[in-house]
Amino acid sequence: MQKPTGLANGLPVYHHYDWSCVHCEKRTLEDLPTLPFQNFSFSSTTDSDAQEEESVVLQPVFPKGNKLLYQNINGLKSKFIEIKKLLFSENNVLLLGLSETKLQPRDLHSQYEITGYSMLRYDRISGEGGGTIIYVNDSCDYEILDLPLSELGNIECNVVSLKLEGTKPIIVCVVYVPPKEVNESMFKHFLNLCSFLRCTGNEVVIMGDFNIDLMQRSHHTLKLRQISEEFDFTQKVKFPTRVQCRYDRETDYVVTSTLLDHIYTNQPNMYSSVLSNEFAGSDHKMIGLQRKKCKIRILPRVIEYRCYRSIDQNKLSTELIKLSWKCLKYAKDAGHALDMFENVVLAVLVGHAPLKKRVVKGHVSPWFTNVLASLCKVRDSLKTRFTRTKDPVIYNEYKAARNKANTEICRAKRSYFTQKFTEFNDSTNVWNFMNELINYRSKCTTKIVKLVTNSGIVAENDEDLCSELSNNFIISDS
Repeated sequence: MQKPTGLANGLPVYHHYDWSCVHCEKRTLEDLPTLPFQNFSFSSTTDSDAQEEESVVLQPVFPKGNKLLYQNINGLKSKFIEIKKLLFSENNVLLLGLSETKLQPRDLHSQYEITGYSMLRYDRISGEGGGTIIYVNDSCDYEILDLPLSELGNIECNVVSLKLEGTKPIIVCVVYVPPKEVNESMFKHFLNLCSFLRCTGNEVVIMGDFNIDLMQRSHHTLKLRQISEEFDFTQKVKFPTRVQCRYDRETDYVVTSTLLDHIYTNQPNMYSSVLSNEFAGSDHKMIGLQRKKCKIRILPRVIEYRCYRSIDQNKLSTELIKLSWKCLKYAKDAGHALDMFENVVLAVLVGHAPLKKRVVKGHVSPWFTNVLASLCKVRDSLKTRFTRTKDPVIYNEYKAARNKANTEICRAKRSYFTQKFTEFNDSTNVWNFMNELINYRSKCTTKIVKLVTNSGIVAENDEDLCSELSNNFIISDS
């Protein structure tokens, strides 16, 4: 079994333990212990028993089709609930890359997980800011590629190979270049990156915040264009991705429009359109690509479970007691004996609790109501109007709507959890609610009520159970 022993770069580190049975190692299977099935109790804590909660109306932001998305989120903590809502409402999002998450290793990994997606988290080790998170759809197999780049400094570059059924792998690279890192060394790294990705022979998409404005003609833009054209990469984004309004003493206000977020691909004909949207109150737009032909089918997340709620405990215990365990004498080792034991028990259990399947869909947190969703929608629409008109009056309205949305979201979350904590008087419910707060997912376990050893000793209390388990199992580090 494995258990987490710490965090490294925000990811849990696992330590491996090998468990072996002393009796099985000595091949003493003639005198098998009595199995007290009459004291077993089955719990029904499955995903199918989740409580029905008030759900928010989820409306897609982008058109249908398989999508690759990216955004400089500029702080994920206050915007995670909107990212979660986006991935639940959008169909066929293969990958979402977020930069400048500004998370620290002390921030819990499970708090930012999303049902139906695998999370790849890369926090900045030195200093504040930075950080990258990549969400990959669970229906896609993926592989993390190691780059032959060294001495990147604070430049963040993470590569994932998406393995889709019926197509060649799609290599997606998420890049973030801080403003202070835009120098000749950065162009050398970008040259090596393009050379490495082109040698794979697969479809490649490079997207990220390069902090180089392609709307202005400069040495940096010419250098970047020269490298991309050398390796036959096409830059797909042709519009400003960051529109800001700053005040100046002489002109009252100055509106700046910059194209800092780029998307490069070696197969531009595979994508029908470039996506963009003002989202989550970030100063950068969310951008992405939509594939021209939707041949990739995203399968729903299906789980298997057994419902123990309607089991006749007495009838099941009677059938288990009548089972013959002579077959275990012919087991080659402890692992073989365990497989034989599970097969015999499952053959009986299938008649009482057959295996069922159900589609699991994610749900937004109950405190994120339709009122909050409408506030976020008004905020994003005002940002879109300001981007189009560049009117400072609309910009002031956008800032007021952004601050109101952030305040109401924090207030609703605090009020919901404060009220829930005051309703609980026992520690069990408090810890269960804490698991909901940090998005912790625990596995179902069955409590050992009684053990009968080879010598006939019956262990029922916790101290005797721990003592007998420690005497019959060996824990070896490896």
